[in-house]
Amino acid sequence: MVVPINLRVGFGSISGEKANKIVQSNRPALSWGGYSDAENDFQTAYHVVIRCEDEIYWDSGAQKSAESAVPYMGKTLPTGKRVDYSLRIAGNDGQFSAWKSDYFYCGEFVELPPAKWICCPEDREGVPVCFRREFTVRKKIKEAAVFVSGIGYSEVTLNGRRLDDTFLNPAVSDYTKTCYYTVTPEIERYLQQGKNCLGITVADGWRRNSGEYLKIYNHTPEFFGTPCLWAALRITYENNQEAWILSDESWQWCRSGIIKMSLYHGETFDASALVPDWNQAGCADPVSSVKLFDGQLGELRPMALEPIGIYEEVKPVSIHGLGGNRFILDFGKNMAGILRIRLPRNMKKGNQVRLRH
Repeated sequence: MVVPINLRVGFGSISGEKANKIVQSNRPALSWGGYSDAENDFQTAYHVVIRCEDEIYWDSGAQKSAESAVPYMGKTLPTGKRVDYSLRIAGNDGQFSAWKSDYFYCGEFVELPPAKWICCPEDREGVPVCFRREFTVRKKIKEAAVFVSGIGYSEVTLNGRRLDDTFLNPAVSDYTKTCYYTVTPEIERYLQQGKNCLGITVADGWRRNSGEYLKIYNHTPEFFGTPCLWAALRITYENNQEAWILSDESWQWCRSGIIKMSLYHGETFDASALVPDWNQAGCADPVSSVKLFDGQLGELRPMALEPIGIYEEVKPVSIHGLGGNRFILDFGKNMAGILRIRLPRNMKKGNQVRLRH
């Protein structure tokens, strides 16, 4: 018997973690593979069913065909909500296989939310900005999703908690032509009744990365400019009413604990410069109002490629003391990654820890 394998949407894999299941189009192509351990057995028919929230958006019915890629023919799929994709296929004997299912999320909007691009009125190169917006939830939540384009790179929190373990979002592009936004669905567990806070840190990334290397090109790239933010948080209540939290003039900003950073030269973090609980509701420390970004940026599009994430944790295979409180940590392999270190609680203000890798 022929059985379906490798369900794909928009000709991309939707296997693995939720962050890998974002597709750009809300009318995507659907494709799959087939496998049989019988000789000369091949697909002779297929049957596709697409559902969202228990509603069938498209049922192809049983179709006699050897095609393994078909256009989606149902109504426009919703943005940022789970879409279930089920498939069965038949072989030479005409018998259908068991259903194979997976799911994905569409990133494309029929009409973009009317969020605005915002930036810090006291912009400083190499110093990230923390943007924040408090809001209140008074009804039971059905689901929530957030859409963020923080260029160069951004990190999103709700009530002080990171929403995933991906990094260096969104994907780099020519920001004068395209600005990608991340799609993070099913975040309702991070919200609470009463006051909440959406916090987003935006760093220079490739939006502004000055250095000696630019002399090679004899010009500054056109997509360099002020780091800025576009964000839209959608909350769907149990009565199916929607509420949107959109980036605009009502947002606030403050500095992060990172006082200097560069893609090529690392970062300097000063714990005394961090505003405590800046991404929590009711933050009492001083924050300031943002301003609207008045420059030209490209088209907003959903980021559908696989993000950078944590795929392995590696511990040092050896530690060599060099004297003078200096150590070499050997991880036993060449890799790209970030360091995590636990510092003692009795460190005094002004103590420095330097990591080079």
